[in-house]
Amino acid sequence: MSDSGYSSASRSTLSSARSRDLLFGEIDTSICGSAQSLRTNHSISNLILSSSSTFLRFWLVDNLREKVLQSLDSEDLPNLRLVCHEFSEKIAPRLFRTVRVQLKASSFTKPSRVEALRRVGYYTRKFEVVLPRTQEAVLPPLVNEVGEEVDFNYHPNPSPKATAFERYGSVETAELLVKQYPPTFHSATNIPSFIDALNAMPFVSHISLSCPSHEFPYGARNTVDYALISLRIAMERASLPCLDTLSFTPIHPEGLLHLQPLLGACSHPGSVRRWAQIRTMEIDMESPGDMAGVPGRKDQLKTLHNYLRNFATTLTRFRFRWQGPKGPVPLSIDSEPGVFAQSAKTHDAKSKSRKTALKFTALSHVNVENAEVDVAQISAFIDQHRRTLEEFKFESIRLRTGDWDEALLPFAKLQRKAKAKLRHEDVMECPIILSPDSKPSDTSPKDTSPPPPEVKGERSTGLQKFFAKARASRAREQLKGGSGHFRQFLRQSLAVPRR
Repeated sequence: MSDSGYSSASRSTLSSARSRDLLFGEIDTSICGSAQSLRTNHSISNLILSSSSTFLRFWLVDNLREKVLQSLDSEDLPNLRLVCHEFSEKIAPRLFRTVRVQLKASSFTKPSRVEALRRVGYYTRKFEVVLPRTQEAVLPPLVNEVGEEVDFNYHPNPSPKATAFERYGSVETAELLVKQYPPTFHSATNIPSFIDALNAMPFVSHISLSCPSHEFPYGARNTVDYALISLRIAMERASLPCLDTLSFTPIHPEGLLHLQPLLGACSHPGSVRRWAQIRTMEIDMESPGDMAGVPGRKDQLKTLHNYLRNFATTLTRFRFRWQGPKGPVPLSIDSEPGVFAQSAKTHDAKSKSRKTALKFTALSHVNVENAEVDVAQISAFIDQHRRTLEEFKFESIRLRTGDWDEALLPFAKLQRKAKAKLRHEDVMECPIILSPDSKPSDTSPKDTSPPPPEVKGERSTGLQKFFAKARASRAREQLKGGSGHFRQFLRQSLAVPRR
């Protein structure tokens, strides 16, 4: 390689390295000369303080600017952000709205990466964590110097002052883990680094976990399980006031075992408040297949059932999809044959089913895909959630018994009841008393009532005058207080009736 080629390559490497350290897209002027630097700064000022009224009117309108940014490719946004400070401030919320991180040895432990996450974490609303379950993630058995296998019981330690020896229990175990396990394992067990990463995104509202499996052996110890434990503890201890959505796309049933809010390792009473924030949940799970053919499938369904029970009082939207063969509907696993042990007596079996059944008190939208279910399970679920359920979608569902007319019978009954209520609407006439435009003295009401009958032989003139004056005074009082009576009448008629 020639000297000119080497120098150009070194300049490009240096420029790319410096651009990564820039804050919010500032232009690096250290690689330019003084004249070029002044010319660059002058162009920045002209762009921000542009004299073109047409450009300013276009750029300052939020709808127009967002339409242009939507039409750009995601690869062009970082380059456009480096043009000037104004572009950087307007593009940063769109560019860093979603942050995607794949677990590596330096994902959360490298100081420069954490510092960069703090700079852009203010704009982050969705945080995606990718934890691939591959052969590289499988951990071998821990063996001592003699060649004997050593039992390793992991006890998480979220303290930031905890050393490697305190994290793994003993000095001997820590030395063996450092020598035999890869750096990814030590990064996955570093709980304080996960907490710092989540604290750098104070307004994140959606956390997505992706744990794809690629020919992964069942029950093998791996770094993904330790990373899930650390992430769960970090979510419970970090400051995330806006978090309300969880997504698992996809995840293995074993992964939910390490995400149990109350039964997981290092859980504390304050973690209940964090999981009570969750309102929306999306799960794409690998299908358990035939429970009789693969060991542990029944336990995996129980794990899913127990995990969903933790959100029974707060969840409003739920979407679930099986990847691969069709599996049971997760909302009715309690009635799935062969999952929970049934008693010999019918009464005991029914009481046990009522205790294990899932009932979501606030669930309004449900979407289940690629599953098989009985008619009785669907009808029981709709009938149990009829007071809160607004919309439900069943896509690629196979009925094992019956037909859809029988399954949706409770929903048809609800529709008929709603139509019956609309027919029996109460109609009431509301009288209106209008106040006079002029003074009561100017427009005295005319006495249209017939005069009292005269009695023969007596003078009735004084009695007629008395009744006329009484009727006139009563009419004046009604006109004066007509508006007040009308307001009082409306207040009483529009009051909400007690049920």
